[in-house]
Amino acid sequence: MMKVAEKIGMKVEARIRGARMVDGEYYDAIKMGFYEKGGKSYIFFNGQEEVKRKMKARFFFILQMKL
Repeated sequence: MMKVAEKIGMKVEARIRGARMVDGEYYDAIKMGFYEKGGKSYIFFNGQEEVKRKMKARFFFILQMKL
């Protein structure tokens, strides 16, 4: 999902390491976003990335828009 967000122009704005625990495993919280022209609306992507040595990624996402 992060690749899709990057392709539409979103950038990582924050990464909070080990912020959440799901099924006994820690996940990073990743915040991605961009402003449209004129700064009228802000869209962000809220994802979680599994923290492991091999960095296998599992993502949960919420896409929100404020006008």
